[in-house]
Amino acid sequence: EEMRYLTMTPPFTREQQLAWFSRLPDRSDYLIWGIRVDGVPIGALGIKGNGVCREYWGYIGNKAYWDRGLGDALMREALTQARKLNLDKLTLRVIKTNFRAIRLYEKWGFILREIDGDVVQMEQNL
Repeated sequence: EEMRYLTMTPPFTREQQLAWFSRLPDRSDYLIWGIRVDGVPIGALGIKGNGVCREYWGYIGNKAYWDRGLGDALMREALTQARKLNLDKLTLRVIKTNFRAIRLYEKWGFILREIDGDVVQMEQNL
């Protein structure tokens, strides 16, 4: 049986990716932080949008670093940054079968807002 990989990001080329990253320094609506453990880049997190309600996103792309409690560090940093930005609410989207992430978000106070197809939308009032 073929395993289906779900993503919320549309396909893009390497050139499109490089062009997108080159515009980041000029944007105030997309904040991004890289994650390193002992100097090894393992993922990223960010807050995007404008206003007092913005969207969190984050991932640990290097599976060797899963199950080490690093999700808690991402959440701590995201909520710290959200409070520094004086946000009223932080939202997020996650694939509905990503039970590990959903448990993490619930642990950190996010509640279900909506399920839209394969995507769960959650939010937290700050």
